[in-house]
Amino acid sequence: FISGFTKTLSAGKYLKDSLNAGNIKFAEINGSYSSANNIHVSGLVNFNLAGDLHTQNIDNQPIATKGVINSLNSGDISTTYDSSTYGVLGTKNTFVGGLVTFNKGSIQDSANLGNISLYNAATTSTTFTSETNSSYAGLVISYTGGIVAGGVSSMVLDGNSRIYDSSNSGDVIVKAYRFARAGGVLGVDRKSVV
Repeated sequence: FISGFTKTLSAGKYLKDSLNAGNIKFAEINGSYSSANNIHVSGLVNFNLAGDLHTQNIDNQPIATKGVINSLNSGDISTTYDSSTYGVLGTKNTFVGGLVTFNKGSIQDSANLGNISLYNAATTSTTFTSETNSSYAGLVISYTGGIVAGGVSSMVLDGNSRIYDSSNSGDVIVKAYRFARAGGVLGVDRKSVV
């Protein structure tokens, strides 16, 4: 776990008026896939479990009092250390969010200004499985050696996740042999709640 502030923002807490201006570089991490062995990186917080936007009336302007509020990451996140030290080398999956890796809470009035540039160099032993039923349009079931990145969050995990009045102005560029997902604000909506 690599983050600008903390691994977990617990339920009922907040990170407010905060800035990470440092670059985060990680390279040549090698290892085999296991769900407990993935790489999690964020400009601010890996797991945001705090939030209250989901409890508010959307007819009025909701205002978060819990979660990531009015905060900024201006540092770049990259798998390049220098011209000879770069990339993830194994079949671990990599999840990177400019602000939050995994969001189960609220993010409001926050921004990522840093570029995200990621590369997984593994070509052997990587896997990719998708749903074969045409009703699911190629839904991804599982993968190894993949990358998911989002300018604000790599992934939302449940129906309580909210990203309001937040933005990304950095480039989000990812490359992997079999599976790569990149989004300007959100990489993947795991629970189909957006």
